[in-house]
Amino acid sequence: MNLTPALDVIYGSTSLPQSLLATIVRNLEQAGVEGTLYIGYPVMATAESNTTIDALLVAQKPGLVALHFPQKGEDYKAAQDRLYYVLESNLGRHESLRRRRTLGITVNVVSVFPEGEVPTAAEAEYPTASPSTLVAALGRVTPIDDAQLFRAVSAAIQRVTTIKPVKRRQNVAKDGSKGSILRAIEKEKIYLARSLGLRGIIVAEPTRLAPVRGHRSHINFTAEATGTQAHSSLGTGVNANLALIPFLMEMRALHARLRSDASLQDPNYDPPFSDFNIIIDNHGTALNVTVARATCGIKYRYSHRIDPTPVVEAVRAAAARAGVALSEQREGPPPELPEDHPLIRLAVQHTNQRARTVPYGTDACELQAIAPCVVLGPESSDTIHTPHERARIADLAAAVPLFGRLLAVGRAG
Repeated sequence: MNLTPALDVIYGSTSLPQSLLATIVRNLEQAGVEGTLYIGYPVMATAESNTTIDALLVAQKPGLVALHFPQKGEDYKAAQDRLYYVLESNLGRHESLRRRRTLGITVNVVSVFPEGEVPTAAEAEYPTASPSTLVAALGRVTPIDDAQLFRAVSAAIQRVTTIKPVKRRQNVAKDGSKGSILRAIEKEKIYLARSLGLRGIIVAEPTRLAPVRGHRSHINFTAEATGTQAHSSLGTGVNANLALIPFLMEMRALHARLRSDASLQDPNYDPPFSDFNIIIDNHGTALNVTVARATCGIKYRYSHRIDPTPVVEAVRAAAARAGVALSEQREGPPPELPEDHPLIRLAVQHTNQRARTVPYGTDACELQAIAPCVVLGPESSDTIHTPHERARIADLAAAVPLFGRLLAVGRAG
C-alpha cells in the first residue's frame, strides 16, 4: 500500500481562514498536484525584516508558485513584484539553482481573490485567480522541467524556511544568543526529519487501539492585570483582580456562546463545542494583601473545519476593553486526515476498528509537518488527567504486535 500523499502540506503562521486553506488544498489534491505546499512561508527580505508568503507551492509541475491573497484595496501587482524579488534574491544565493548569471527556475506569483472579486482587466504578467479557478491558472505558469533542478530548489526551500510551531522561540534578540542557537537546532531537526521521507507517523496516545484520524488544536491565551501590593486594611494598595473581573465576565459569556452557537461547533466531534477552559492565578497572594498580579489562562481548542478568528478577535477585544495585557500561544493547525487516506485505511485494516476524531490534542499538531499522522495506542482516554490515570502492562503488551505489523507495511512500501 502506498502511504505517500501526492501533496505534502506544511503549516507555518497564518491568519488565513482554515476554510479557505482547506479549499485550496483540496483543489490541488484533486488536480493531482505532487509536491509541497508551505502555508505561511517566512523568508528573509532584508537584514532587518522577514517577509511571509501566504502560501508557496513547490512542485515540478506547475513549478515554484507563490500564492498571494490580497487584502481589501491592496495593490496586488506591487505585492507580486515584491514577492518575486524576495524569492529570486534568496534562491539566487544557491549555486545549484543558478544557470550562469541567472536563476535556473522561474519564480511564479499568483494572486488569489475571493470568488467574484477577481479583477476583470488582469494582465498576463500578473496572474490572478479565485479558489475555484486556481488550478486552471496554475496550468498557465512556468513549470520546472529539469528533475535535478527541482530537487535542488526543494532542498533550498527547506533550508530557507523558518516554519515551525509558532509557540517556539519567537523572541530571539540576536544571532549567537541561546535562543537563536536553539531555533537553528529546531529548524535543522525538522529538515533532517523530513529528509527521511517518512510515509506516516503513529502518535502513541490512549485510544483503545482504535485509529484517530483527527483532533483539535489549541490557542492558549494569557491575560494579566497588575495592581499595587499592600496590606489590604490600609487602603493604599490596588487589587489587580478588580481589573481582571470585567474581562472574566466577557469570557464567561464567550464560554456560553461556544456551547450554544452552532456556527462555532463541529458536529463531527464529541462534544461538538470547543474547549474553552479558564484558570485564574493570584500567584500565592495572602488574603490580607492586595493582589499585585492577577493572571487568567484560557485554553481554546478548535477543529480543522472551524475558523478560530471570531473567538480570537472576541478575546482580544475584551482584553482591550478591560485594559489587561494579553498574549497568545498557538500550536500547529488541527490535524485531520480523510477516512480514505492510505495511512488511515491501513490502520483501520489492521485494527478492525473504525477511524474517529477526538476532542483533545496530541503532538500530531507538530509532527504533521514531517509526515501524515494517525493517533493510535493502548489504554483509554477516560482516565487521562484524573487521579486514576493508568497504563496497564497487559494493554501495552497487546499493542506491540499491532505496531510491528504497521511498521512492517511502512518499510515494505
